[in-house]
Amino acid sequence: MSHTPTHQLIALTSGLAGAGPEPRRRTLAVAAAASLLLAACGGGGEGEVPLPVGPTLEIRSDVVGEARSPFTVTFFFSGPVVLPTGTLVFSLSGASIVAGSFRRIDDRTCSVQLRPNASAQGLIDLRVPAGAYRDGTGQVSNTVAYAFAQPYDTLPPLASLSFSGPVDPLGFLVGAGTFTLTFTGVLDAPLVSARLLVSTGTVSAFTKTSGTAQPDVYTFTYTPPPATRGFVTFLLPADSVTRQGIGNDDLSWSYGLAAP
Repeated sequence: MSHTPTHQLIALTSGLAGAGPEPRRRTLAVAAAASLLLAACGGGGEGEVPLPVGPTLEIRSDVVGEARSPFTVTFFFSGPVVLPTGTLVFSLSGASIVAGSFRRIDDRTCSVQLRPNASAQGLIDLRVPAGAYRDGTGQVSNTVAYAFAQPYDTLPPLASLSFSGPVDPLGFLVGAGTFTLTFTGVLDAPLVSARLLVSTGTVSAFTKTSGTAQPDVYTFTYTPPPATRGFVTFLLPADSVTRQGIGNDDLSWSYGLAAP
């Protein structure tokens, strides 16, 4: 916007003032208009005073990838902040706060521990709403919300069991064959064959066949008792294996037997 020269405003005001017995209010009105015009043009070169803005926030986790156990979230503020309630208010889904874990590290840093929901998989969502904290003076609140997300997986180890060998038309086992036990992930330690319980018959040649960093796979030979009709059950009791510290639930599989 171009400025109206100041001398023109003065001339305009003077002309009105000297034009006879004009009401004084008319002169004041023109003077007020001139003041507004100067303000709109930047007040004669003066810049506008910026509105105060609260410190910004960055949220970080100490876990890379999926969280499977309690982990720490740290809040980094760009400047000193005041927490009106003494703690940082935020909403949370997919996890719970570990009791007593909130820490005020210094005037611009705090942290909290989160525990992912048990036996579940998904995304932890944490949101710090507008107005949750103030600047160091306690006068200016954050005007924007901040969000943080962390994938998590606390599902217990799962496995499938398949048979390769002689069966009758109904799918019942009629002789010795090979079973393959396949887990959905990498176990913390190899499965010990003694942990796999069988209700009848024998298990032999128990071998891990998967490679390093691959989901665990085991094969073994199963031999049913001769002249046996009924069922055989394979049971892997709870906590026989763990994956990132989480033990399995009871896992069992049953197959029909029709051994001659």
